[in-house]
Amino acid sequence: MPAGYWIHYGRTFEQLISASTRLQIVIPAGVGFIALSGVAVLNGLVMLSFISRLQVVCSPKPMPS
Repeated sequence: MPAGYWIHYGRTFEQLISASTRLQIVIPAGVGFIALSGVAVLNGLVMLSFISRLQVVCSPKPMPS
């Protein structure tokens, strides 16, 4: 670099570093939250399916007259 020139990283570079650090924390937490939500929904569907099937199997059958 010629004499009399200098490099000055302004606020933009500092914001980039700050945002990169923040995203390294936020993105894995967000992915984990979405995965956990998916597991909860799947558990609910399995439970509803089981209850529905149980109602069909255990419903009282009409007696022949």
